[in-house]
Amino acid sequence: MNKLLALAALTLLTVGIHQLSQTESVNLRLQYDNYTVQYGKFYSPGEKAYRFKIYEEAMKHIESFNSDSSNTARLGENQFTDLTPEEFAALYLTRKQLNMNLNAELYVPQGPVNASADWSGITKVKDQGNCGSCWAFSAVGAVETLLRIKGVLPTNTWLSEQQLVDCDRGTNDGCNGGYENLGISWAKKNGLTTSDKYPYVAKQQKCQISTGQYKPSGYQVVAANNMYTALSYQPITVAVDASSWQYYKTGIFSGCTLKSLNHAVLATGFQEDGTWIIKNSWGTGWGEKGYIRLPAKGNPCGVQDESYVAYLE
Repeated sequence: MNKLLALAALTLLTVGIHQLSQTESVNLRLQYDNYTVQYGKFYSPGEKAYRFKIYEEAMKHIESFNSDSSNTARLGENQFTDLTPEEFAALYLTRKQLNMNLNAELYVPQGPVNASADWSGITKVKDQGNCGSCWAFSAVGAVETLLRIKGVLPTNTWLSEQQLVDCDRGTNDGCNGGYENLGISWAKKNGLTTSDKYPYVAKQQKCQISTGQYKPSGYQVVAANNMYTALSYQPITVAVDASSWQYYKTGIFSGCTLKSLNHAVLATGFQEDGTWIIKNSWGTGWGEKGYIRLPAKGNPCGVQDESYVAYLE
């Protein structure tokens, strides 16, 4: 009799677990349906089933990461959640690899390092879309913020990344990647126009406006030991390995990899403890309204390996 009762209890437990699993699966599918609506994703039935499996695995990873109390950041759902890591890299991690030009002019500190700095609000967060143009956004971001600080660029006037994507076609290669420092050099030679005159469309086109009124005097290489000093006075371009950034949501992210500098961003400041404040070009729906924070120690994601500052004489 006891064996029968035990068997019955085990059967009920198994059924309960199965029903719970089915409920969780249904809830996740409903969650994914809402996700596709929220992010404007339209798939055929077969493609949607495939994307759901990717989404399901991503949510498991996110849950596992967030359950680890040692992590100082949190991951979450965003526009990249139903992309495989390989697809994500192919679309967004396309910065060309470049050894720093040792013959380039070096940044020389013009004053002391501040206790902290934050230039985050000086220009808006932008979105490169499905175009490997991070280098253009980093270059334009450096020039745009410099000219805003110097009073050259009027408030609510934004410079054109699309102009660099279309017209800077020497070593740089539009949506297929490029070099942020060479983008600044192109802006020095030709000048940048505004995004109102040359709007961003996230694809390569024939060059439409080859010059502009807004010019930096050039770029300077910022040595690792001078980055905080430079950031005390203006944002700087930085190259990073962003392979682990796909699901970042909030907090100080210490889950970096460092294999290749595959993404260009803009460092916009640092906190009193040295935490880096980084502006990305994946829209305000990613990260902390478009930003990520990296820990001060250990050269996280290679943030100190290659950086440049735009300057005015």
